[in-house]
Amino acid sequence: MSNDIAKFRITIGDFQVDYEGCESFLREGIHDVIERVVDHYANHVSSVRPPEPQKHDESGRNTSIDSSLPIDSPEVDLSVTTMATRLGAKTGPELAIVAAAHLTLVQNRSRFNRHDILNTMQEDTGVYKKTFSNNLGATLQRLIGSKQLNEVADGRYALSATEKQRVESALTDNG
Repeated sequence: MSNDIAKFRITIGDFQVDYEGCESFLREGIHDVIERVVDHYANHVSSVRPPEPQKHDESGRNTSIDSSLPIDSPEVDLSVTTMATRLGAKTGPELAIVAAAHLTLVQNRSRFNRHDILNTMQEDTGVYKKTFSNNLGATLQRLIGSKQLNEVADGRYALSATEKQRVESALTDNG
């Protein structure tokens, strides 16, 4: 048997499974995984919405509006600073959530890494402090533990559905 590393991704609608590991699994276990994914999707298809086609302007910026946002949701074009102000972010963890929300809601990115979060946090020069960068690893682990962020792959994060809904509601209430 080979010990080579293999990767694959199965995507059906909004449901996605990523795998990275032994190549032997692809020969021995992949059929069970595919069957389970298809069964799960079939049982939950009514609650899974297909992804919206994305539109881009001349510069390549994503101009799609996420249709999962409520009709009266805040503008999808908010700056990090505006979001931080509306959400009352003052601490590193609060600004990290603002950054994840900005990446999700404004940039339409379902997944991002630590570097993306840090760069987005640094856009709010009024709240951001150098110590936030030094403590970011611990901050991310705390946000995962509190179920505000999900680690969807090694070093890849996503705003949890519950936190996304909380942020959308807070932005709507404060808009």
